[in-house]
Amino acid sequence: MFSAETPIHAGLQPSITSIGKARLREDVLHSTHKGKYKKNRRGLKHLQKLQPALEHLLHEGEVIFYAARVQAPVNVLDQLTWGWYLYYVTGTVLVFTNQRLLHVRIDAGSKWLRIIQSCAWSDVATFKVAGWLSRTITITFKDGKKRRYWAVPARDAKLLAKLVPHLLEAHAGSVSAQGTMRSLCPECKGVLQESVYACAGCGMVFKNERLMIKLAFIPGGAYLYCGRWFLALVDILGESYAVILLVTGVVLVVDALLHPAQGAMSVALMGLVIAGMIFGLDVVITIHHCRRLVREFIPTKKRDRAEPAANLTMSASSGG
Repeated sequence: MFSAETPIHAGLQPSITSIGKARLREDVLHSTHKGKYKKNRRGLKHLQKLQPALEHLLHEGEVIFYAARVQAPVNVLDQLTWGWYLYYVTGTVLVFTNQRLLHVRIDAGSKWLRIIQSCAWSDVATFKVAGWLSRTITITFKDGKKRRYWAVPARDAKLLAKLVPHLLEAHAGSVSAQGTMRSLCPECKGVLQESVYACAGCGMVFKNERLMIKLAFIPGGAYLYCGRWFLALVDILGESYAVILLVTGVVLVVDALLHPAQGAMSVALMGLVIAGMIFGLDVVITIHHCRRLVREFIPTKKRDRAEPAANLTMSASSGG
């Protein structure tokens, strides 16, 4: 395990302070990659806003070394369909401790969305910082999966390029517990299983894909289900228009059947097909957007009626 008092910079002595009950290596947070003191107001602000969450999430003996506001990984379809709103649905603070890496999802105001993912340093194979004008962090896990975080501030990228190798080296001989980054229950901190939208430990229920897909056929329904009110309003306008076109197409087909005229049926069917394609495309994009959100495990206030597992395997990402 990486000692909480291990020096990172030759010219700075290790200094541990507190943010509430959470412990912080202020000599690392408030330093440059060259080991010179420079107050990190942005990083400190994020940690202060996340203080209640971190006090709940951190393990005994766990010390925060650094925190960076980044954007979570996206694919090409995300970039093509989300537009500027992509920045709101990918806002993340990466918290680097002596035991593990925490992926904390936040809203536009840096408030924790009660969505948390974690991995031990023994689960990480490589950690690479790249880019010049736009910095990125690419993490390769022991199971072969990769994550590419983007919009990483230059100061953070340079500091992490120096810090993380120390953490990986200290855990090089440790056994990989889960091999990748896994979602945790925000209530009991137990590891959540993919596609299982209820915590086996405490019974917390999360938004699920099955209901989301059904709601995607109702204008705005899936976005409202995922708590995205602005997108719901946009979808209500767009999908309602598609529904109107679809109904109009059906009416034209019926009218062509009742009142046959040369070319009327062809025009009606063409209009119906186009309306169906517009409606179908809207539904597909909605499902793609909301599936990403749901798979992050959006908590609800409900509890699973089934008896929680007595011996839940708690987060193996405690390091070591």
